[in-house]
Amino acid sequence: MEEENVIKTNKESYITGIIGAVIGGAIGAIPWVLAYVYGGMMLSILATLIAAGEFYGYKIAKGKMNKSLPIIIMVLAIIIVTIVTLIIIPTLLMQKEGIKVTLLNLEILYLNSEFSSAIMKDFVISVIFTILGASIVTSNVKKEVEANDGKDIKLEISNKEEVEKKEDAISENK
Repeated sequence: MEEENVIKTNKESYITGIIGAVIGGAIGAIPWVLAYVYGGMMLSILATLIAAGEFYGYKIAKGKMNKSLPIIIMVLAIIIVTIVTLIIIPTLLMQKEGIKVTLLNLEILYLNSEFSSAIMKDFVISVIFTILGASIVTSNVKKEVEANDGKDIKLEISNKEEVEKKEDAISENK
């Protein structure tokens, strides 16, 4: 009986993986939110942290490591950025200005055309940054899934193979 339970707990699952990815992506979004709210800037490189957080959360939660993983990461990254940009950031901005955070105040904030147009512009830029940042992660994950058949996948942002090829070419020219 105990052996059956052990086998079931070690089984990979999309559901646990997605839950882990959402938690990891939310943690990865924290630096991006802080830079936006308190630094007044949107840094595209921080969008990569969201996708990387998703990958590690998915992996820790024992999600299925297969060809669906890059799609899951990309979709979740866009969902997380949408929630963060349209709900979390405006509420933190209200709190920063000393405005009580309520749904009514959030609705009133969105009725302000200046705010609405500015936040929608930031949203579009955020989605573009997220797609670019997540594509770095997903392309590396896709290569790892194909090379390792879904086992022992590691996330490497730098491309060691390309660096080695360049170094070899330089050495040949010497």
